[in-house]
Amino acid sequence: MSSGNEELRLSNLITLLKTVDALCSLPRVGWIQRSVNKYEAEDIGSHILLTSYIGFILCQEYRRICMEKVNCDKICTMCLIHDIHESLIGNVAGDVRRMIKNFKNIELKKLEELFKDFPEEISKTIGTYFLEYRESSSIEAIIVRISDKLATLLRAYYYVKRGFKDVLDLVKHYSNEVRNLLNYVRCEQFRNCLEKILTDIVKDVNRVCSS
Repeated sequence: MSSGNEELRLSNLITLLKTVDALCSLPRVGWIQRSVNKYEAEDIGSHILLTSYIGFILCQEYRRICMEKVNCDKICTMCLIHDIHESLIGNVAGDVRRMIKNFKNIELKKLEELFKDFPEEISKTIGTYFLEYRESSSIEAIIVRISDKLATLLRAYYYVKRGFKDVLDLVKHYSNEVRNLLNYVRCEQFRNCLEKILTDIVKDVNRVCSS
């Protein structure tokens, strides 16, 4: 990803404003498919914000528990951009994504389109981080992927407690997704910490559903 611009312009910030507005008015289609009404369905902007907070917190916990270096600035940036291209292509359901050939290339192309007129250093960094996230090629990328799945799991957990039982399948699915990602984390204490959180969520969901 590259750009011919050498300085930040007002037009760049207007593009960013329009992008954020689009993300905050775009509901995540998975909730709509599971009978969450449009007034309560989480939007992409809210998901990105929650993912970013979780990413920051997990980064700090990883540093504290594992005593290993990890770049929290990179994690927060990855969180902010991981779904930003959806401002152009919309939130496409997982089953539809699997039917579209080279969908990942479409995502990358749209990301490039969003930032093509930004200063080169910005567009280059965003492109590099996005590919790193998508390929899970660093501990930062793994933590962001965990944060993304955990954010969706927590939202499903919230909806179950609100009475939207059609999202129950997502509690199980995203619990397993987080566990699978934890297999790529070397730090046992960090894995145990998140495993306990997952166990507590599932127990609480079972309690709610049986009451």
